[in-house]
Amino acid sequence: MKKILTSIIVMVSLFATKTAADTIDFTVTPILEGEQTMTNQTISAKYHAQQALHFNLKNNSENSIDIDIKTAIPDLDNNGNQIFSDCNTFLKAPSTVTIPPNGNQDITINYKTEAFKKDFDGEIANAILFCQGEQELNYIVNVRKNDNIDTENIIIEKSEATTLNKKCFIRILIKNDSNAWLNNVVIESRLVDQATTKPDSHQFSRIAPNSKIEILIPVPEKFKAGTYLTMTSVQTVRRTWHLESQFKLTASKIDLLNGIEQPIHKGQHSKTFFYVSILFILLVLTIIFQFRFIQKHNRI
Repeated sequence: MKKILTSIIVMVSLFATKTAADTIDFTVTPILEGEQTMTNQTISAKYHAQQALHFNLKNNSENSIDIDIKTAIPDLDNNGNQIFSDCNTFLKAPSTVTIPPNGNQDITINYKTEAFKKDFDGEIANAILFCQGEQELNYIVNVRKNDNIDTENIIIEKSEATTLNKKCFIRILIKNDSNAWLNNVVIESRLVDQATTKPDSHQFSRIAPNSKIEILIPVPEKFKAGTYLTMTSVQTVRRTWHLESQFKLTASKIDLLNGIEQPIHKGQHSKTFFYVSILFILLVLTIIFQFRFIQKHNRI
């Protein structure tokens, strides 16, 4: 019984330790100024050369903590979940801030002026991630240079054949080619001239400006050589696009996609046999010369 109680205490202690490690020990408070507003951790701001973003970080624990600050580009995965791409952004932030126990600190995140030299309508979006270990708080930052409404635009950057877990798909890379957020997006894609004509449907609540999403259309059979044509419909609150894309598959390409090994060409086989034979002869000659050299040395 004593052993059982000891085990339970150890398990509870481990759970408590893990729970403590998984919590965030700080709070973030944006300090808004000028034409900056915030809704649901999304900050909207109008760009001014001398303006910056300000936050107050407060340590709620009895220990000193390090907060890592990262900037990223907001994006969506295939299921419409928010993800962040680690690449160049228009924000310049301190990398790490150390806050003493129960202390707080104001930080400044500046705009990179080179990112705003080009005129644009609508908004461009970045994300700020405040991280403690594997836990994080994030804020989306939408910045505009004027109050115009950007013209939404959707393009297909690429379509191609691919395989995933030994299943065949057509991969379509769609880009929001504008500085506008797309809201309530419905995408329907289908492969023309295939047995299955039912479109593959995807829904996204929001798509960030200048971001890309990947659509996978299942192929009912193995790939065949020829030209593949896709039809994609993209609908937002404001408008609808009807987009086409096509690509060709050669016989050698479909064998690779379908997992069929290519037979060795006779010419290639002959060359391989020739080179192996030469190497074997050289090896035999080397052994013979070495043997004669040893014999001659022993006679001396």
